[in-house]
Amino acid sequence: MSQAFYIEQTPPAKRTDCHQSDPAAIIKQLYDSETFRLLAQVVVGRLSDHLEQVQSRNGKVMTARPPRLNLLDARAWLDAATAATPSDARTLADRAGTMIDDLLANSQRLHHPGYIGHQLAPPLPLAAVFELAAALVNQGMAIYELGPWTTAVEKAMVERLGEQLGFVPGSFSGLVTSGGTLANLTALIAARNKLLGDAWSQGLTGLETKPVVITHMESHYSIARAAGIIGLGAEQCLYVASDAAGRTDPQALADLLDDLKRRAVPVIAVVASAGATRTGSFDPLPAIADLCEHHGIWLHVDAAHGGAVSFSKAHRHLIEGIERADSVIWDAHKMLFVPTLSTYLFYKNPRNKYLAFSQDAPFLFVEDSDDAHEFDCGLATAECTKRAAALSLWAVMSLYGGSVYETLIDRICEITALFVAKLAAIEQVEMPVEPQFNIVLFRYVPERPDIDVDAYNKALRAFIVEDGSLYLTTTTYRGALYLRFVVMNPLSNETEVEALIEALTTFAARHDGDGDAAFAAERTGQSHLKV
Repeated sequence: MSQAFYIEQTPPAKRTDCHQSDPAAIIKQLYDSETFRLLAQVVVGRLSDHLEQVQSRNGKVMTARPPRLNLLDARAWLDAATAATPSDARTLADRAGTMIDDLLANSQRLHHPGYIGHQLAPPLPLAAVFELAAALVNQGMAIYELGPWTTAVEKAMVERLGEQLGFVPGSFSGLVTSGGTLANLTALIAARNKLLGDAWSQGLTGLETKPVVITHMESHYSIARAAGIIGLGAEQCLYVASDAAGRTDPQALADLLDDLKRRAVPVIAVVASAGATRTGSFDPLPAIADLCEHHGIWLHVDAAHGGAVSFSKAHRHLIEGIERADSVIWDAHKMLFVPTLSTYLFYKNPRNKYLAFSQDAPFLFVEDSDDAHEFDCGLATAECTKRAAALSLWAVMSLYGGSVYETLIDRICEITALFVAKLAAIEQVEMPVEPQFNIVLFRYVPERPDIDVDAYNKALRAFIVEDGSLYLTTTTYRGALYLRFVVMNPLSNETEVEALIEALTTFAARHDGDGDAAFAAERTGQSHLKV
C-alpha cells in the first residue's frame, strides 16, 4: 500500500487500572442511562461531522494505514483501559470520541461521492440510527417471544419485498439471514433436501450418481462454496457457458440439461444471477425458468445486488420472470442502502421455507395451536440467535415510503450511464460487457502495441487511487485485467465522472510513450513508475 494512504495517529497513553471496591457502583455506572445519553451525543456528533466532511469531498477517499500499524493502535487502546468508576462519564465520553476518530480515520469512506469501489452501500443515516436501537434492545429472534416486535417487522418486510419482486401476496414465504453467502447456502440446502429426501439425516450416502448444481462463470463464489458445504463437492458445481454479455446462455443450458438427463445425473438446482458480482449482468430469467420448469428442476436466483431494480419502473425489466424462481435472495445492505448484513431469502412455495433445517430443541420450539411457529425464525435459518436485521429497512420504508428507492436506483443508473458515455467516447477505452446496471468494467488500451495492457491498467488504477478523489478496483475477465467500478453512492455526480476522465488522460499523457519495460514491475506488484 502506498505511503500516500497513511495518516499519522497517536495511540492513547498507557494507563494503570484503578481498582474500584464497590461492585454495585461499577454495575450501575455501566448501565447508567445518562452516561449512555452522553456517549451517544458524542459519538453521533462525531459521525455527523464525518458525514459532512466526506460528502463535501474533503480529503481522500482511501485513508487507511497498513494493517500492522492499525493493529498496534488497537492493542494500545486495550492496554490503556481503566477500571470504571461512577464519576467517569465525561472521561468515558471523551475517550469514546477519540476511539470513533480512530475508526473513521481508518475505514473505507463509503459516503464519499468518489467511492466507486466495492459493492458496499453508504448506509442511509436513518437506517444507522435504527441499527443503534436494534443493538440496544438486542432481540434474539430464535422464537417469537425472544423478539416480538422485531419478528413482526421481519415478517412484514418479507411480505412487502416479496410482493415487490412479483410473488403473489399470501402465496410465498421467506426469511432474513446474515448475508448473501448464508442465504445462497440455505436455499441450496433446501433444494438438496427436496430432491434427495433424507439427505439431512442420512447424508449423501448410497447415491449411484453424484448430484450437481448448475450455475455460470459470473456467479458468486458462494455457490461453489455451498456445493462443498452441503456435501456435493465444489467440483460438482457445473458452469454453463455465458453469452457475449456475460449472461447465462439459454441454449448452452438446454444442451447441458439434456445431457445430464440422458446420463441420469441428479440436478439439485440451476442458479441464475440478477446482477452478477463481477460484470453486473442479468441472466435471461424467463428462458431459464422455462427450462427449469420443463425439467422439473429447482431454480434459484441470486439477486443480492440486482433485486432493488424492482423498485424502478425504468429498470424493472432486468428481473422479468424472477417471480417464477423457487428461491430468490436479495441483499438489503447493497442497493437498499442499509448497514450490513441484511439478506432476504424468498421461497415461491411457502412450505419450502422449512426444508433446509431440522431441529430438535424442546427448550425453544414448542408446538402451539395458534400457528406461532410461523413466527419462530430459528426454524428456517442457519442462525438460532440472530440480530434484528430487518429493522433499519422497515424504518426507511415506513418513514420515507418505498418510492424513495425508485429515486435512488434511477439516480444511480443515471450517473452510471454518464460514466459509460464519457468512457465510450475515448477511443482507447475498451468495455468488454455493456453495463446493465451500476457495475462497469473497462480498460485503457495504449496506442503502442509493445505495452503490456494489464500492467498498464494496474499502474493506472494505482495512480487513480493515490490521487485520492476516486477509489475503484480491478478484476480479471476472460483472461484480461480490467478496472472495475460500482456506482453505489447517489451523491456521486459529474465531478466524479470528470475526475475519472481526467485521470485517464493525465496518466496516458505521462506514459503512453513508455515502452513495455516501464510496466514490467507492475506484473509483480513492484511498480517503479512515478505516479
